[in-house]
Amino acid sequence: VTYDGFTDEAREAFQYAVDIWNSLIRSPVPIRIDASFTDFGGFEDGTIILGGARPAGWKSPGSLDLWFPEALADERAGRNLTDDEPDIITRFNSHEDANWYFGTDGNTPAGKTDFVSTVLHEIAHGLGFFSFARVEEGSIRTFSASVGRGKLRGSTPKLPYIYDVFVENGARTTILSFPDPSFALENQITSNDLFWNGKKGTEANGGILPHLYAPSSWEQGSSYTHLDEITFPAGSPNSLMTPYYDNQEAIHDPGPIALGMLEDMGWIINKAPVFTDGSNITRTIAVNGSIGSPVVATDANNDTLTYQLSGTDAAAFEIDSTTGQLKTKAAHNYNTKAAYTVTVTVSDGTLIDETTVTINVISTETETPTNSSPSFVDGNHTSRTVAENTETGVNIGTPITATDVDNDALTYTLSGPDAAAFDIDNTTGQLKTKANLDYETKSSYTVTVTVSDGNLAITITVIIIIIDLDDQKSPTLTLTSQPLTETTLNGSIVTLTLNNRVYENWLSDPVTVSGIPGVTIRPFDVNRLNDTELSVQLTFYGTDLDTDATLTFTVGADAIANYDGTDLTATARVTANAESVNVSTTAPLTEATLNGSVVTLTLNGGIYESQYTVGNSVTVSGITGVTVNRFNVERLSDTQVNLELIFDGTDFDRDATLTFTIGTDAIVGYNGTALTAELPVSAVVEQSPIITAYTPQLLTEATLNENIITLTLSSGVYTQSSADISRAVQVSGIAGVTFLQSDVVRISDTKITVTLTFDATDFDADATLTFTVGADAISNYDGSALIAAIPVTAVVEENPTITAYATQLLTEATLSGSIIRLTLNNGTYVRANFDTAVTVSGIAGVTIGIFGVERVSDTDIIFQLEFNGNLDTNATLTFTVEAEAITEYDGPTLIAQLPVNGGKESVIASTKAPLTETTLNGSIVTLMLNGATYKRSTFDLRDTVWVSGIEGVTFHWFDLDRISDTELTVELTFKGNIDTDVPLTFTVGADAIADYNGPPLIAQVTVTGGKESVTASSEVPLTETTLDDSIVTLTLSGRNYARSAYDIEQAVTIDGIEGVTIYDVDRISQTEITVELRFNGDFDTDTTLTFTVGANALLRYSGPALTAQLRVTGGHESIAASTEAPLTETTLDDNVVTLTLTGRNYARSSFDIER
Repeated sequence: VTYDGFTDEAREAFQYAVDIWNSLIRSPVPIRIDASFTDFGGFEDGTIILGGARPAGWKSPGSLDLWFPEALADERAGRNLTDDEPDIITRFNSHEDANWYFGTDGNTPAGKTDFVSTVLHEIAHGLGFFSFARVEEGSIRTFSASVGRGKLRGSTPKLPYIYDVFVENGARTTILSFPDPSFALENQITSNDLFWNGKKGTEANGGILPHLYAPSSWEQGSSYTHLDEITFPAGSPNSLMTPYYDNQEAIHDPGPIALGMLEDMGWIINKAPVFTDGSNITRTIAVNGSIGSPVVATDANNDTLTYQLSGTDAAAFEIDSTTGQLKTKAAHNYNTKAAYTVTVTVSDGTLIDETTVTINVISTETETPTNSSPSFVDGNHTSRTVAENTETGVNIGTPITATDVDNDALTYTLSGPDAAAFDIDNTTGQLKTKANLDYETKSSYTVTVTVSDGNLAITITVIIIIIDLDDQKSPTLTLTSQPLTETTLNGSIVTLTLNNRVYENWLSDPVTVSGIPGVTIRPFDVNRLNDTELSVQLTFYGTDLDTDATLTFTVGADAIANYDGTDLTATARVTANAESVNVSTTAPLTEATLNGSVVTLTLNGGIYESQYTVGNSVTVSGITGVTVNRFNVERLSDTQVNLELIFDGTDFDRDATLTFTIGTDAIVGYNGTALTAELPVSAVVEQSPIITAYTPQLLTEATLNENIITLTLSSGVYTQSSADISRAVQVSGIAGVTFLQSDVVRISDTKITVTLTFDATDFDADATLTFTVGADAISNYDGSALIAAIPVTAVVEENPTITAYATQLLTEATLSGSIIRLTLNNGTYVRANFDTAVTVSGIAGVTIGIFGVERVSDTDIIFQLEFNGNLDTNATLTFTVEAEAITEYDGPTLIAQLPVNGGKESVIASTKAPLTETTLNGSIVTLMLNGATYKRSTFDLRDTVWVSGIEGVTFHWFDLDRISDTELTVELTFKGNIDTDVPLTFTVGADAIADYNGPPLIAQVTVTGGKESVTASSEVPLTETTLDDSIVTLTLSGRNYARSAYDIEQAVTIDGIEGVTIYDVDRISQTEITVELRFNGDFDTDTTLTFTVGANALLRYSGPALTAQLRVTGGHESIAASTEAPLTETTLDDNVVTLTLTGRNYARSSFDIER
């Protein structure tokens, strides 16, 4: 990163974001970012620019006809295509209004914008979330219409961008299949119906194509190259690459979908390593030593993995950082601590995985401090061999055995990088095959065998060597090289690829070559590149090769491992060079320029010798007096020499030819005939003057008038008198072409100009203008007049035509108000008003609107359509333009047509929430009209909409609102009762619909009926003791209580227990009332209170009264006497006795109680 203008904290946050991407993206080429932190300004009109990023450029590497961002192009090419130039350019606003949070902890304070999240997002654009997609605004704007075209391709050449390749719409049509630019493409990128179809991005979204942000109004910088804001809201793991995020929102992970999309575009995404045994692992130990098998992880990118240990018990153990093998650092006793927990972390250098390992200590009855470790018979390293293609389960050599001086039972286990290909007998140590072994794929494997006596364990490294069997096809040899020619043969390198075998490690003269004399191979020019490839550098100092020939390369059998067959051969074709020489100069040679001219001799099919040798081998002939000195010969390169000519001025009157001869000694390895090349030389002969006519543009019938012709004189000069020149110049050949004497101007000694006048006399065939310049116009000349001609192209007018365009798809619904543009081809419209010259036909009720026809340019007119009718089937509109509307045209009427889609009118009823008996009154129903529009005035809609189906449902005309051309809302009134589900039917008459005369339209919506009920409850159970002053709540279902508390109080009664009355009734809410009770009586057994709620207590209800019951616990009165201490004769005086009453309350008056 190259930083410019960054504060320390901004730089630290930026680098933190870069490091996140560095851990996720792999590239063999460094990705260079140019980062600038400058003041863009603060808030303006409520918005502020925070920053942005883009690729520094685009490249199209390889044979793919696509644009890639520079960083991705470098990654695909495997090299830096732009030297050390930046790949991504970023710019961020340092103004205080940006209110950045530069922390890296993700805890963004309220009102702050997280800088790390913003940088992460913008760098993703530089990596590939980028396209040239845009909407180009058209130039035609009138009434309410505007024209815009979508565009994807913007560079040269006009290739699609890699991002665009993976975009398609909901119908699975790719975005690249639409014309570019086009109105259809604009409709797609503003359709809210675009998706990413790349495999990796889709897999990251659970197999569902990720939805892209494509709002109906184009938002430059936000639309198209982001994930959809609604589909991936704030808090989603994939929200980083949506177009907007809020203050205080911190997102420090691109998310799996964005990474999948980058992988689809060609980026290598780094995957974190994963532990093979999961996130929780158990190992067992008895005493100090290795702890079971290694804790192994795998990495999808095949990165080198490093293991580390942490956790509360980590100090008691250690781990092999390469293999993941856990080991003890001290003796462990079960009675001291039976289990340990450590955390093992594996890293690929950037990403990590963790697993928790529980290490259990085996309990032993008696510790044996003298226990000795087992030992392997073969020591620390050994090997075994097995033939390739051996079936699985077959023993491999002798067992890997160990001995134990304590005669403990031994257990063998297998680990190491290649352990998955083998098995081991846990008791005997016998290795067995488990996978298919192929020598040509892998010739040796390494495993680790661990043996344990239950307490102590040791390991041995075993190399398993695969024996190569002659199970393959006969070896063959393949030769590859650049095209070989006689010129390039010396020093050329060919590669000899061995198929079905491998080369020996040590080679002695393995390759010979034959077929062309002089071609040899030096021993040190043969290199063994790998098991199957040799490179061979050729040496050629042979004689000239006149015809194509074949080189034969022979690889001896001794050079091939495990092979005793015949030698292998491969051939290469060598193209002979037909030596020749070409001669050239920077300017044509003439008699006047010959002396001192430099001539270049270019050699084809060979290489020049040294400058000294060439200088002695080049000669020139053909023109007397022309020579070349060997000191004037300069060798420029292997194939070019320069000669400086010497000419003594001997006169020659005719054009001649110089012949250059290159001797055989001048060419490396050439023994053919001398090579020659020729060059013409023009003699200088005094000539009679001539004139040529010139004009900077093609002369046509249309451009003839006022065109300026230049007459250039050669081998002479014009007289100084302009009057003499103008009188001596004439023009002929085309009727109506003339010029005035004042239109002839002397520009120089050799040039005059003539300005033509043309009276527009029509001519239909191409013609020639002839200019005659008399002798009086030329100094010191008395010969015949000079003549020059110049062609003139006739203009043949083509008949005009018109083409019709609409700003939108024409349908019955959109016909009225649509803008039509008629474009005139091969003509121009008159400037006068011509409303009567343009007509429309084909569909009854379609006319040109009140604004009439508007002329917007010489070739375009527009007008608005009006439609008053009904169209049920597809039809065609025909537009006619009379000849009077077209300048200088008297031909037939011009015609253009446009299709119109018919539609079947229908209406749909909907509500924001389901209708029920309870919610019906006051509910608002929307009537959505399809295929037509409602009349504009709500007053006109009176008595045109009806409702039926449920008794008591009505609405007043002023409860009918026209929301838009296609939406009405109806506010319902309901007073009645329905106990079952019933459909409500809405009828929209033809008078409610503009330009419609069909049958009424019908829509239905279902209303859920309800059974009214009431339930009684109290905060505490009712008993005979608590009944007085108790509060009972009566909760109503399926209906609302009346608004008047008085009506409710009059309609609520109670019975069931004598002496219980209602003291007060309160309306708490639409569905709850409370009843305060009074009780003056006695009952000894449990009984039931019944509450009755009459119809008048319910809003708009005429059904039967509702009842609810509540259980009351009865009580038997009793009294008990008690004292704090037992009564005695001694303590009786002044003692206090407590009388406790059960099943009743004492009276409130102490006087009454005392009496």
